[in-house]
Amino acid sequence: MAIKGARGAADASRVTQQRAEASAAAVAVTLPGLVAVLAVAEVLAAPLHALVLTGTPRVVMTTLSATSGLVLAVLCLALGRWPVPPRLAHPVALAVLAVVAAGPLTALHVLHSLTYTGILAVVLVVFGLLLLDLRWLAAGLAATWAVFLALLPATGGLGRAPALGALGAATLGAVVVAWVRGRDVTVAAVARRAADRAAAEDALTGLLNRRGLQIIGDRMLAQARRAGSALHCVYVDIDGLAEVNERLGYPVGDEVLVSVASTLAASVRSGDVVARWGGDEFAVLGAGPGTAAAELEDRVRARLQQGAPHVPGWVPHVSAGAAIFAPWDEGGLGDLIDRAGQEMVRRRAVRPRSPAPWDPAGGDRRRSGGTRR
Repeated sequence: MAIKGARGAADASRVTQQRAEASAAAVAVTLPGLVAVLAVAEVLAAPLHALVLTGTPRVVMTTLSATSGLVLAVLCLALGRWPVPPRLAHPVALAVLAVVAAGPLTALHVLHSLTYTGILAVVLVVFGLLLLDLRWLAAGLAATWAVFLALLPATGGLGRAPALGALGAATLGAVVVAWVRGRDVTVAAVARRAADRAAAEDALTGLLNRRGLQIIGDRMLAQARRAGSALHCVYVDIDGLAEVNERLGYPVGDEVLVSVASTLAASVRSGDVVARWGGDEFAVLGAGPGTAAAELEDRVRARLQQGAPHVPGWVPHVSAGAAIFAPWDEGGLGDLIDRAGQEMVRRRAVRPRSPAPWDPAGGDRRRSGGTRR
């Protein structure tokens, strides 16, 4: 029960983190376009204020709209050249919305009238479109309401109830819009990650598959060459798996595969990358010279003798071969893995005594572990 509870908490935490990351990424993508629209709206509002208002309100509102439009236009150009990082997307979005909300709130203070309440209600709905993280949305709505309620006593009593109703409805609409849009963004992001993970992960063992190793391995090789360091590969093959599949069936062979995969991952260095290359073959990549093939064979065999599932007739053993790319070596990741595979075949062919991978007696040879090459 405790394990299930811990897993449930971990899953919930992972979902929350994925939602936050997906929301931030969506806001970062949406921000430039929305800032451009808001900048145009502010610039167009400036001459309208000049035509409709008179005296001090005209000067204040025209200047404020023109300044806001200019600030947003400059920000739009900056976002086009330097995209905002996802971790800063919500703070920048909140600052943009604060600039936009300043217009109707200033009008409330200057005109002592609720004429601009409708515009403020629209701004609150825009909050919901842009602020997908409910914490940032709550902060923006709370600050806007605090300023509005502070300025409300200066207005006449007429129209207060409709204004409060309109803003209340807009606030509720903003929360609903943010929740729905955030949910959709999260579902889409989780689906994309699941698809990417399925394309790069072996479904049976949970290790990287060939495609996943190629993606990560190419990066590791490029990084090693930039740093002037070596990259090693150990190619590992399970001895006797074909006989297990033929005599006992593929489900039992799958148990052997899963056991060897977990054992191999536990037998290498923490920074090494382990992948199922195909069938009963695995590849290990890591920086530097890495673990010698014979040493890795011994580690895996010893661990399998202690923790592998009991498979009648199968003697736990693997064959390994290692290769290394120096910084000046030419070729790609495939060449390195091919070299390691060829070395594995060579070592298997020349060893004087080979442990029988399939022993009808099973138990005695399993406990002895065979003969080390």
